[in-house]
Amino acid sequence: AVNLRIQNTGTGTGTNNGLLIQLDSSEDAYLWHYENKSLYFGTNNATRLLLTNDGHLRIPNDSGKLQLGTSQDLQIYHDGSDSIIKGTGTGSLILESAVTNEHLQVKAGVNGDFRAYVHNGTLALICNAATQNAELRCGGATRFETTSTGATLTGSLTANGHVVPNSNNSWDLGTTSARWRNVYTNDLHLS
Repeated sequence: AVNLRIQNTGTGTGTNNGLLIQLDSSEDAYLWHYENKSLYFGTNNATRLLLTNDGHLRIPNDSGKLQLGTSQDLQIYHDGSDSIIKGTGTGSLILESAVTNEHLQVKAGVNGDFRAYVHNGTLALICNAATQNAELRCGGATRFETTSTGATLTGSLTANGHVVPNSNNSWDLGTTSARWRNVYTNDLHLS
Protein backbone atom coordinates (compact mmCIF):
# COMPACT_ATOMS: atom_id res chain seq x y z
CA ALA A 1 0.00 0.00 0.00
CA VAL A 2 1.07 3.55 -0.71
CA ASN A 3 -0.01 6.04 1.96
CA LEU A 4 0.00 9.80 2.23
CA ARG A 5 -0.89 10.98 5.75
CA ILE A 6 -1.74 14.58 6.52
CA GLN A 7 -1.63 15.31 10.24
CA ASN A 8 -1.11 18.17 12.65
CA THR A 9 -0.83 18.66 16.40
CA GLY A 10 -4.62 18.80 16.71
CA THR A 11 -5.19 15.45 15.00
CA GLY A 12 -2.35 13.55 16.59
CA THR A 13 0.30 11.59 14.70
CA GLY A 14 -0.79 7.96 15.08
CA THR A 15 -1.93 5.61 12.29
CA ASN A 16 -5.58 6.37 13.16
CA ASN A 17 -5.22 10.17 13.06
CA GLY A 18 -5.58 12.88 10.45
CA LEU A 19 -6.33 12.42 6.76
CA LEU A 20 -5.18 9.36 4.80
CA ILE A 21 -4.89 9.13 1.03
CA GLN A 22 -4.11 5.52 0.18
CA LEU A 23 -3.68 3.17 -2.75
CA ASP A 24 -3.84 -0.33 -1.27
CA SER A 25 -2.31 -3.56 -2.58
CA SER A 26 -5.51 -4.32 -4.56
CA GLU A 27 -5.27 -0.88 -6.23
CA ASP A 28 -8.39 0.34 -4.39
CA ALA A 29 -8.10 4.04 -3.52
CA TYR A 30 -9.10 5.65 -0.22
CA LEU A 31 -9.65 9.18 0.99
CA TRP A 32 -10.08 8.54 4.73
CA HIS A 33 -10.69 11.17 7.40
CA TYR A 34 -10.01 9.65 10.81
CA GLU A 35 -11.18 12.71 12.75
CA ASN A 36 -14.83 13.41 13.68
CA LYS A 37 -14.90 16.28 11.19
CA SER A 38 -16.34 16.94 7.73
CA LEU A 39 -14.72 16.63 4.27
CA TYR A 40 -14.99 19.68 2.02
CA PHE A 41 -14.54 19.59 -1.75
CA GLY A 42 -14.13 22.85 -3.63
CA THR A 43 -13.39 24.50 -6.94
CA ASN A 44 -12.94 28.16 -7.87
CA ASN A 45 -12.33 29.04 -4.21
CA ALA A 46 -15.80 27.85 -3.12
CA THR A 47 -17.19 24.76 -1.38
CA ARG A 48 -18.99 22.62 -4.00
CA LEU A 49 -19.59 19.43 -2.02
CA LEU A 50 -19.57 18.59 1.67
CA LEU A 51 -19.48 15.18 3.32
CA THR A 52 -20.42 15.83 6.95
CA ASN A 53 -18.97 13.91 9.87
CA ASP A 54 -22.38 12.25 10.44
CA GLY A 55 -22.53 10.88 6.87
CA HIS A 56 -24.67 13.44 5.02
CA LEU A 57 -23.70 14.51 1.50
CA ARG A 58 -24.50 18.16 0.80
CA ILE A 59 -24.30 20.57 -2.10
CA PRO A 60 -24.26 23.77 -0.03
CA ASN A 61 -25.83 26.20 -2.53
CA ASP A 62 -29.04 26.68 -4.54
CA SER A 63 -27.42 26.43 -7.97
CA GLY A 64 -25.62 23.09 -7.61
CA LYS A 65 -27.23 19.96 -9.03
CA LEU A 66 -26.64 16.27 -8.52
CA GLN A 67 -26.43 15.14 -12.16
CA LEU A 68 -26.40 11.45 -13.11
CA GLY A 69 -25.93 9.73 -16.47
CA THR A 70 -23.59 10.27 -19.41
CA SER A 71 -25.56 13.33 -20.54
CA GLN A 72 -26.64 14.33 -17.02
CA ASP A 73 -30.10 12.92 -17.81
CA LEU A 74 -31.22 12.81 -14.16
CA GLN A 75 -30.95 15.93 -12.03
CA ILE A 76 -31.78 16.43 -8.36
CA TYR A 77 -31.54 19.95 -7.01
CA HIS A 78 -33.06 22.83 -5.06
CA ASP A 79 -33.59 26.06 -7.01
CA GLY A 80 -33.97 28.34 -3.99
CA SER A 81 -37.75 27.85 -3.87
CA ASP A 82 -38.57 24.27 -4.89
CA SER A 83 -36.95 20.84 -4.60
CA ILE A 84 -36.81 19.18 -8.02
CA ILE A 85 -36.17 15.68 -9.43
CA LYS A 86 -35.91 16.14 -13.19
CA GLY A 87 -35.44 13.71 -16.07
CA THR A 88 -33.96 15.54 -19.07
CA GLY A 89 -33.06 12.67 -21.40
CA THR A 90 -34.98 10.15 -23.45
CA GLY A 91 -37.36 7.71 -21.80
CA SER A 92 -39.57 8.06 -18.76
CA LEU A 93 -38.78 9.23 -15.26
CA ILE A 94 -39.82 6.21 -13.18
CA LEU A 95 -40.27 6.06 -9.43
CA GLU A 96 -40.50 2.37 -8.59
CA SER A 97 -40.93 0.33 -5.46
CA ALA A 98 -39.51 -3.11 -6.21
CA VAL A 99 -40.36 -4.58 -2.81
CA THR A 100 -43.19 -7.16 -2.81
CA ASN A 101 -46.38 -5.96 -1.09
CA GLU A 102 -45.00 -2.49 -0.48
CA HIS A 103 -46.30 0.80 -1.88
CA LEU A 104 -44.83 3.83 -3.55
CA GLN A 105 -45.89 6.84 -1.50
CA VAL A 106 -45.79 10.48 -2.50
CA LYS A 107 -46.46 12.76 0.44
CA ALA A 108 -47.16 16.46 0.61
CA GLY A 109 -46.49 18.55 3.68
CA VAL A 110 -49.10 19.33 6.34
CA ASN A 111 -52.11 20.95 4.62
CA GLY A 112 -50.25 20.72 1.31
CA ASP A 113 -51.98 19.51 -1.84
CA PHE A 114 -50.76 16.71 -4.10
CA ARG A 115 -50.86 17.96 -7.69
CA ALA A 116 -49.95 16.27 -10.97
CA TYR A 117 -49.46 18.23 -14.19
CA VAL A 118 -49.26 17.22 -17.84
CA HIS A 119 -46.38 18.34 -20.09
CA ASN A 120 -47.76 21.80 -20.89
CA GLY A 121 -48.27 22.71 -17.24
CA THR A 122 -52.02 22.02 -17.16
CA LEU A 123 -53.21 20.69 -13.81
CA ALA A 124 -54.48 17.10 -14.26
CA LEU A 125 -54.93 15.76 -10.71
CA ILE A 126 -55.26 17.44 -7.34
CA CYS A 127 -55.76 15.91 -3.91
CA ASN A 128 -56.72 18.66 -1.45
CA ALA A 129 -55.36 18.09 2.05
CA ALA A 130 -57.78 20.52 3.73
CA THR A 131 -61.01 19.10 2.25
CA GLN A 132 -59.77 15.51 1.68
CA ASN A 133 -61.26 15.75 -1.83
CA ALA A 134 -59.64 14.72 -5.11
CA GLU A 135 -60.18 16.16 -8.58
CA LEU A 136 -59.38 14.61 -11.94
CA ARG A 137 -59.13 17.18 -14.72
CA CYS A 138 -58.93 17.05 -18.49
CA GLY A 139 -58.27 20.09 -20.68
CA GLY A 140 -58.31 22.35 -17.62
CA ALA A 141 -61.85 21.36 -16.56
CA THR A 142 -62.75 19.20 -13.56
CA ARG A 143 -64.32 15.96 -14.85
CA PHE A 144 -64.43 13.82 -11.68
CA GLU A 145 -64.38 15.04 -8.10
CA THR A 146 -64.82 13.29 -4.78
CA THR A 147 -67.00 15.01 -2.20
CA SER A 148 -67.90 14.43 1.44
CA THR A 149 -71.00 12.50 0.31
CA GLY A 150 -69.62 10.63 -2.72
CA ALA A 151 -68.42 11.87 -6.10
CA THR A 152 -69.42 14.24 -8.89
CA LEU A 153 -68.93 13.41 -12.57
CA THR A 154 -69.05 16.21 -15.14
CA GLY A 155 -69.61 15.07 -18.72
CA SER A 156 -70.51 11.67 -20.13
CA LEU A 157 -69.76 8.29 -18.57
CA THR A 158 -69.26 5.28 -20.80
CA ALA A 159 -69.43 1.95 -18.99
CA ASN A 160 -67.99 -1.21 -20.54
CA GLY A 161 -69.74 -3.54 -18.14
CA HIS A 162 -72.53 -3.59 -15.57
CA VAL A 163 -73.38 -0.69 -13.28
CA VAL A 164 -74.58 -2.35 -10.08
CA PRO A 165 -75.40 -0.87 -6.65
CA ASN A 166 -73.41 -2.28 -3.73
CA SER A 167 -76.57 -3.50 -1.92
CA ASN A 168 -80.01 -4.70 -3.01
CA ASN A 169 -83.06 -2.38 -2.96
CA SER A 170 -81.14 0.46 -1.24
CA TRP A 171 -80.35 3.13 -3.84
CA ASP A 172 -82.28 5.37 -6.25
CA LEU A 173 -81.55 6.45 -9.81
CA GLY A 174 -82.38 10.16 -9.68
CA THR A 175 -84.53 11.98 -7.11
CA THR A 176 -87.98 13.60 -7.06
CA SER A 177 -86.36 16.90 -8.10
CA ALA A 178 -83.49 15.55 -10.28
CA ARG A 179 -85.06 13.14 -12.75
CA TRP A 180 -83.61 11.40 -15.81
CA ARG A 181 -85.05 12.91 -19.00
CA ASN A 182 -84.85 9.80 -21.19
CA VAL A 183 -83.98 6.16 -20.57
CA TYR A 184 -82.94 4.14 -23.63
CA THR A 185 -83.11 0.40 -23.19
CA ASN A 186 -83.54 -2.81 -25.18
CA ASP A 187 -85.32 -4.65 -22.40
CA LEU A 188 -86.66 -2.80 -19.33
CA HIS A 189 -87.40 -4.64 -16.09
CA LEU A 190 -89.23 -2.63 -13.42
CA SER A 191 -90.53 -3.80 -10.07
